[in-house]
Amino acid sequence: EADVLVSDADKAMRHALRVQNFEATLITIDGRLINCICNVRLVRDQDSREVTIEGVARDITKLKQANRELIHAKNLAENSLKVKEQFLANMSHEIRTPMNGVIGMVDLLSQTQLNPEQKNFIQTIKKSSETLLTILNDILDLSKIEAGKMELQLVVTEIETVFEKVYNLFSQQAAQKSISLSFKIDSDVPAYLKIDETRVIQIISNLTSNALKFTEKNGKVVLHASKEIKNDLYRIAVEDTGIGISENDQQKLFRLFTQVDNSSTKSFSGTGLGLAISKQLSNLMGGQIGVSSEPDSGSVFWFTLSGKGVNQDEIDVLIQRKNTKKESPLINFKNDVPPHILIVDDNTINRQVASQILMKSGFKTDLAISGQSAIEKIKLFDYDLVLMDIQMPTMDGVTATLEIKKLNKKIPPIIAMTAYSMKEDRDKFISMGLDDYLAKPIVSDILLAKIAEHLSEYGINPKKKSTDQGSQIAMKNGGNHLELIDGNTLLQLSKYADKPTIKSFFEEFEIEAKSLILESINAEKTSDITKILSNLHTLKGNAGTLGIRLLEEQAKKIEWDLKNNQTQHLTSDLNELLDNFNKFTSKYQSILN
Repeated sequence: EADVLVSDADKAMRHALRVQNFEATLITIDGRLINCICNVRLVRDQDSREVTIEGVARDITKLKQANRELIHAKNLAENSLKVKEQFLANMSHEIRTPMNGVIGMVDLLSQTQLNPEQKNFIQTIKKSSETLLTILNDILDLSKIEAGKMELQLVVTEIETVFEKVYNLFSQQAAQKSISLSFKIDSDVPAYLKIDETRVIQIISNLTSNALKFTEKNGKVVLHASKEIKNDLYRIAVEDTGIGISENDQQKLFRLFTQVDNSSTKSFSGTGLGLAISKQLSNLMGGQIGVSSEPDSGSVFWFTLSGKGVNQDEIDVLIQRKNTKKESPLINFKNDVPPHILIVDDNTINRQVASQILMKSGFKTDLAISGQSAIEKIKLFDYDLVLMDIQMPTMDGVTATLEIKKLNKKIPPIIAMTAYSMKEDRDKFISMGLDDYLAKPIVSDILLAKIAEHLSEYGINPKKKSTDQGSQIAMKNGGNHLELIDGNTLLQLSKYADKPTIKSFFEEFEIEAKSLILESINAEKTSDITKILSNLHTLKGNAGTLGIRLLEEQAKKIEWDLKNNQTQHLTSDLNELLDNFNKFTSKYQSILN
């Protein structure tokens, strides 16, 4: 009971005799307009005269209305999302600007003369500011992901470097809680993959932070990379010996703004954003995220990702980019070919100082934090020389050297670089397979001279460089300050590192030395002499490298007494060591400034 308002259907039928799925607007007898979809045909009589039209017209008025409403809602949502994005972008800028100012001023204030109470206040302000920035970054990441604006930046990445960065980021936090932090990479995981390094580190860091937070003193946290059997995925797991999570609480994980402990007296802080963002990031990378845990039995948080393989040309480009120098080297090499040196040391300060000296001198450097890591790197690359620490956990330098010399390739000279400094030590290490010996602490001129002995074919000739800055540092550290920091050592360091870099060496030393000394004091209560000797050995080497002579000599004296079974003054000696360390921490910033 309706008429077609448009004649298009009539025209179409006259041409093709029928129309299918034709949309038309009809007017009913009572005058209402309705939308229909029509399937009709033209009927003719025996004389081919047009007699009538027959077919079906289905009312789709409500469907069309719903479709219009959906389009309207979509437009509103898109406009709302744009407003939200713009708001978050503006707020990010507005919040970051004053927060960066606060953090910057706090850093400057921390370098002034403060009493212990004021220092504590400053540290609280700094940590709170950094926490606010972390929350801000989480919210912005979440907004990008929800808006579909998060794009992965796939670049050729060395997998071991990813784990080293995370390890260096959390090693001090782990040490403060006496938690063993380590990582392992299965042999079937390629050394290089094309991944978004920043986002992978973001997920691992979030899982590692949680693992350390929920793991008690003397526990373990292990980062583990492996290859999935199916789907060409790689699996990264963070395994801990912490408090564990019940099956019911596991259901709450990975949800936005959700925490397992929501009580007013909760023991662990957080926003509940980290795991939710990690889940969405892992999905973006073509993987998943999950957890396996039981109360009081630790947890294994894992995620998978798709990593594209890379060819040797891409790897070479990455290595070349890493070794590109911003400043001209301090050494001229024959034919302008800088030697490639591998530095093997489990201690962060030693790696940083040796690497800085060599890079500033024009050498190409690579770092390994363990004997096993050194073996894997030497399998991949042709180094000209290896500086090998002797005392390392899991695999010491001697064992690593013997394994390296079994490899079916040309082996570079391997120089022992160790705090064992007696004359007989040199002969012992050479007899055990090393090619030469270099006593710690690291002294730049001696280090370069030793390298020159073994790489004479490169024609290593040091350039002359102005030492005005170093001389000023040395002069400022004369007189009463000399017992704390040796001016000559600062003079040498200043040739190869700028002031902020030198400052970072000492700040790193402060954190590590405090942990070593306090651990030794606790170990003395349980008569754990082996632990004390290990800590003093590390402290002595690090203090010597930076020219902190008072602490170096004191650690050396206590170490000598213990090796000769003289323990009667151990308690007072360790307390005196702590007192002198506190003197050092109260003055070294002003000395460096």
